[in-house]
Amino acid sequence: MTVLEAAACGVPIVSTAVGVVPEITPIKDRGFLIDEYHNEEGRLRAVEQFREKIQTLADNPAMAYEYGQELRQFMVDNHSWKTLAPKWLEYVIGG
Repeated sequence: MTVLEAAACGVPIVSTAVGVVPEITPIKDRGFLIDEYHNEEGRLRAVEQFREKIQTLADNPAMAYEYGQELRQFMVDNHSWKTLAPKWLEYVIGG
């Protein structure tokens, strides 16, 4: 949920690819997903990847802004009440 909230606020995303995060967010070209690792070596690699991706955004504010704006527009187009309410209404009434 935090990833969606950040996207709705226009914040570029750097997140682990856990749970439904890859499915519910359009990060492919608008942010970064870090693979989840289950051992010590992998976790250290993930920390380094986080550092690199955050540094990339810090070094490229125009890119960070663009990613954030694209994520925000995606959220408005696909997850706003204006978009979701008719779908829920159809689901509830139409069965």
